[in-house]
Amino acid sequence: EIDEVESETSSDFGDSYVALFVRMLGLDHGPPDREQAIITLWQYSLGGKKCIDNIMQYPGCINLVVNLLRSESILSCEAAAGLLRSVSSIDIYRDSVADSGAIEEINRLLTQSDLDLEV
Repeated sequence: EIDEVESETSSDFGDSYVALFVRMLGLDHGPPDREQAIITLWQYSLGGKKCIDNIMQYPGCINLVVNLLRSESILSCEAAAGLLRSVSSIDIYRDSVADSGAIEEINRLLTQSDLDLEV
């Protein structure tokens, strides 16, 4: 029973920081901040639909994630692709991901000869 209380508390704690991490994806933040934000949001999205709903309540979030697919940081590219995969796994968000240009950006990434295996 203690485990349930702790997991609810940590989930609520994470939920309250989603807005902060979405803001950190913006171009007005430096690459290290953006990398940390996308990695954190990707990990958070693995918590399921409720977590993805919390991320998707911020307009423009997907466009910021798609922009990170062009990052020079391998970790940022990997996390951005992972987050897009998580979001597109929810039916109601699939079109939003497709309309954002994510498919074209991922295709561009996959056709790069120097693509890192992690991505």
